[in-house]
Amino acid sequence: MNLNKLTKLVLGLLILVSLFLCAYPVLHGDIGYNTDVGRDLLILQNIVSTHKLPLIGPHSGLGGLFHGPLWPYINLPAFILGNGNPIAVGWFWVFLVACSVSITYFVGKKIFNDYVGLVSALILAILSITYSNSLLNPFGAVIFSPLFFYFLYKYVKTLKVMYLGMAFFTVGILIQFEIVFGGPMLILSLILVTLFVLKKKKLKHLFSVFILVIPLSTYVLFELRHNFLQLRSIIVQAGASTGNGKMAWSAVFQNRFNGLFDSILAIPNVPWLLTLAVILVFIYIGFKCLRDKKIKYREFYLLFIYFYLGYWPLTFYLRGEVMGYHVLPFLPVALIILVSSYHFIRKEILLILLVLILLFDSMAAKNALDAFSSGTGVSTGSWKFSHKVAQALFKSAPSQFGYFSFTADEFGYSPRYAIVYTNKEYPKITSFDSVKKPVTYVIMAPTEDGANNNRQWWIKNKVRIDKKPESITNYVNGYKVEKFTLNKEEIKVPPDPNLLSGLFFR
Repeated sequence: MNLNKLTKLVLGLLILVSLFLCAYPVLHGDIGYNTDVGRDLLILQNIVSTHKLPLIGPHSGLGGLFHGPLWPYINLPAFILGNGNPIAVGWFWVFLVACSVSITYFVGKKIFNDYVGLVSALILAILSITYSNSLLNPFGAVIFSPLFFYFLYKYVKTLKVMYLGMAFFTVGILIQFEIVFGGPMLILSLILVTLFVLKKKKLKHLFSVFILVIPLSTYVLFELRHNFLQLRSIIVQAGASTGNGKMAWSAVFQNRFNGLFDSILAIPNVPWLLTLAVILVFIYIGFKCLRDKKIKYREFYLLFIYFYLGYWPLTFYLRGEVMGYHVLPFLPVALIILVSSYHFIRKEILLILLVLILLFDSMAAKNALDAFSSGTGVSTGSWKFSHKVAQALFKSAPSQFGYFSFTADEFGYSPRYAIVYTNKEYPKITSFDSVKKPVTYVIMAPTEDGANNNRQWWIKNKVRIDKKPESITNYVNGYKVEKFTLNKEEIKVPPDPNLLSGLFFR
């Protein structure tokens, strides 16, 4: 399908407008600030403070298994240049979103044409508005997943081992960013490539798998240093829970069934009829490609279907929930395939589907921007708010103080990093994390059910302060800061040794 210059220009401008809207939060001095973002910022601060690069990244949600450290690595320059300011990291996220959209355009254009590249990039750019304010490590896999499919497709078409090496290298990158996505992709790749090279009598091409040593070198070093901790964890993980706990097998099947169909579009609040229509298009493409070996781009379509359908059975290894962000890396390639489906269905039908997708895509983006705009500086998920709370604390603090941070998950990452960063603005004041001092603050986020009793129990039994606070600062969103003045005997009472602190459980 060819596009004239004016249409290309319009599509290009719409992509640029979408990327500008992705920058809306940082333009207003804010980012989405949840516990995972706070954790990532603490990891980056730890790298700067210790001058040591970690060999593992954030926890994967599976016991003993971690994502690779590539996500902290690539965010580190922006963090350093911004002196730890989350807004500087937020600007880097906008750049990463632009990279994701550009790579989707590149792959769509290289395999198909400008039309496929531009339209799929536009849909992805608009959808990116919904999550660009708080990127996490799985987004790195969203960036690179189209390249993985592109390199593997080029190898199948050309039998050039260079492309196979690049495909294996890229799947190693996917594991670095999201092990729950990259791990199954590696297993499926090894099965597919082994069968393919046997058929083509190119067994020596299998040696290209050793290029995985480069992107997975941090895992190798970590395993050697820690007695193969993660390898042993993989062996004992069969049937284990994910971060949301162990599920009944009926719930596991329901989760996989829903994910199989809901993950194709990944657009919030899409009517089920539209999702069904898209699924039918993919099913039709699959049957056509299986029956007719002369279909153009057949191998690309079958590669996606193989990996997408093959992914879900492998997830039954874990008896836990597969979340949307685990499978989000499939989205860019799914869009490319959908936009290119004019090879199989009438163009009028495809046009209707694409217009509806763009409509609901845009509605989701508008809702996200409206929600962020109303919550900036007020919501518990706003960096501007957390920064404001920390600044108010430092303005009333003595030259030294201790502090404890409570959140519903008990990690306390978000308020802790806000204190760490704000301390740079008050260099004459020294703060001590999870340490009792004559003046000690307890910063408490609201519990998930809005109750306060859990917080007070935590202070008494975890922090082990059993007295009324000297002052209480309440915030409209449920945040609370309590100030305690402790005597020597009260300071000597140690906090619960099992109190979650540091980044051990990251």
